[in-house]
Amino acid sequence: MFVLLPLLVTQHFSGTALHLGWLQSASGIGLIAGGFLLSVWGGFRRKVVTTYVGGGLQGLALVVLGATPSHLFPVAVAAMVANGLLNALYNGPMVALAQAVVPAGMQGRVFTLMNSVAQGVYPISLAVVGPVVGWIGIRSWYIGGGVIVFAVCMLALFIPSIAHLEETLSRGEKTPGDDSASA
Repeated sequence: MFVLLPLLVTQHFSGTALHLGWLQSASGIGLIAGGFLLSVWGGFRRKVVTTYVGGGLQGLALVVLGATPSHLFPVAVAAMVANGLLNALYNGPMVALAQAVVPAGMQGRVFTLMNSVAQGVYPISLAVVGPVVGWIGIRSWYIGGGVIVFAVCMLALFIPSIAHLEETLSRGEKTPGDDSASA
C-alpha cells in the first residue's frame, strides 16, 4: 500500500513532496500515539483480539484514504494518523504474543525470519501492484486492499485456532502443526 503513497499524492491529490511528507508524518504521529495508547490501555484481554481488531480497523483507514475526495486532503491526513495508531494496535500485541510463545533462545532467529519474509514479499508485491494499479486505478487499490485487510482480520477472529490461540497456549495444548510433542 505505502509504496504507492507518492502516486496517490501526485495523481489524486495533485500534491507535492510536502503533501507526501504530511501523510508520512501523520502515520508516524499515529504510530507513536498508538504505542502510547497500547502502553496505557494494554489492549483487550486477549492479544489476538487486539491484533485483529486493530488490523481490521487499519484496513478501514486505508478505505477512507482511498475514498477521500481530492479536495479533502485533511481527511487523508486524519486517515493516515488512524492508520499509524491502528498499526501499533496490530503489531504490538502480535509481537508480544510471539515473544510469549517462542523460547528465548530462538527469538532472534524467529523474529529475523518473520522480518525477512515480510520484507521479502516487497519485490513480488511491486511486480504485481504496478500492472494491477494501471488496470483498476490507485484509489481502487487502496479501497479494495483496505476491504480485504478488514475482511481477513475479522474472519480470523471466527477461526477457533486463531481466536483462542492464547488460551490454547496457556493450557499447554498442542497447536495445529506443532510437532514439538513428538520430537
